[in-house]
Amino acid sequence: MIRKMLVLGLLMLTLAHSTLAGEGARVLQAKGSPQALKSLNQAQGEVLTVGMQVAEGAILRTGVGDFLALELADGSSLKIAASTTVQLRESKAADPARGEDRVVRLKLFVGRILAKVKKAMSRQSTFNIEGSNAVCGVRGTTVSGSTGPEGDEFCNYEGTIEVDSGKGPRDVPPGPTVSPTGW
Repeated sequence: MIRKMLVLGLLMLTLAHSTLAGEGARVLQAKGSPQALKSLNQAQGEVLTVGMQVAEGAILRTGVGDFLALELADGSSLKIAASTTVQLRESKAADPARGEDRVVRLKLFVGRILAKVKKAMSRQSTFNIEGSNAVCGVRGTTVSGSTGPEGDEFCNYEGTIEVDSGKGPRDVPPGPTVSPTGW
């Protein structure tokens, strides 16, 4: 009986580790009652706590005074500020042995996020933050993004990001916050 429980425990630990190593995210910090929702129409979701796995497709919502920090499948980190709603559309780690590149896609509905993105292993690796009127492509840097009634804003802290508001992509060097609404 004890042997079966040990085997089951090891199997559960292996599955939890392989999920993070392959796709999704893991909660590193949680303040208040941040939630994972299955749809934007859902009033209440699962309250997230440290160590929990977050599946691809989950919509993450923080309320007033809440905070959430995640480790994504590729090792990048994502900090989600209070009063923010963001979807983890896709989060897959690179698997060079299988010829697969990293793919991370976030949809920011409202609020602010800060992403510290690991360097890409290949040019085909993708890390995109989609706002209400622009998409920001990130390649191994730290970037913040926000969206609200005024539109999207992105701030690049190092390296280069690419922002496309539908009128063609533009490289954005480190510096002040940019708003692609007027491009």
